[in-house]
Amino acid sequence: MIKPRHKKTFHPVPSTQSPAIVAVRPFFSCFLSYIYNHVIDMMLQLTHFRLLVSNFKECFLFYRDVLGFAIDWGDENSWYAELHTGDNIKLALFRKELMAEAVPSAYQPSAIECHNKVALIFAVDNVDEFYEYLKENNAIIVTQPQDRPAWGLRTAHFRDPDGNLIEIFSNLGS
Repeated sequence: MIKPRHKKTFHPVPSTQSPAIVAVRPFFSCFLSYIYNHVIDMMLQLTHFRLLVSNFKECFLFYRDVLGFAIDWGDENSWYAELHTGDNIKLALFRKELMAEAVPSAYQPSAIECHNKVALIFAVDNVDEFYEYLKENNAIIVTQPQDRPAWGLRTAHFRDPDGNLIEIFSNLGS
């Protein structure tokens, strides 16, 4: 639930003393106080990462069967699914063409602009073991396991069936 952090009262500075301004000043003062307290000063809560996918069924099966996510809502024959990530943030899959109906094409970036703008990052106990598991399950491998000392991590990258970039990592020395 979004709640204002604190209440403030907005007092507009009168620019004139005409009867019309004097009559509407209380309304505008109240209205602006409401806007300030309930719209401008709100805290947003992240609830989902939604992947817009072209091949819903294949992606659903990949995230459920290969990556092992429990399903909170939906199935492989639906158009939307929510996957349980272990905390308050959901990973959702949504058919790309249905989102395109909601967002007109004039507001959609080109495919070139979208390439690798987002990566899903998952912590694993052992990058090498999980990498081998992914290879055995025909995941689309992007990079082999690699130490990244500047990051303090060991990482590997792959793609889901729709081409979304995914990184697995573990801390170096763990």
